[in-house]
Amino acid sequence: CQGLAGQLPQAEATLLRAYEQEPGNPSVALNLADVLYKRGEFERARFYVRRVNLLPNVVNAQTLWLAMRIEHRLGNARGVKELGEDLLQRFGDSREARAFNREAFDE
Repeated sequence: CQGLAGQLPQAEATLLRAYEQEPGNPSVALNLADVLYKRGEFERARFYVRRVNLLPNVVNAQTLWLAMRIEHRLGNARGVKELGEDLLQRFGDSREARAFNREAFDE
C-alpha cells in the first residue's frame, strides 16, 4: 500500500523488515524489487527479482518483465535479450510480451 501511495522509502523499510522475517516469500521479494526499481536502485532490485525468477512455480510474465526493465536500466542488453526470449516463449500472449516487442521499457 505504501508503494502504491508513493511512499517509497516507507515501503522499502516495511518490505525489508518483512523480507528479514520471511526471506523465502516471493511476494515480498517481488514487491521489494519493484520498490527498489522505482527508487532507481537497480542493482539491489536485480538481487530480489532474480530470487523470484529462480522459482519455477512462481515466475510469470510480470516477474520477467520487471527483471527485463531492471537489466535495461543497467545497460545489460544481453540480459534483456535472454529474459525477453524466455518471456516470449513462456508468456507470448501477455501484456508484458507485447510491451517487450514494442521496447516499451519505460511505460
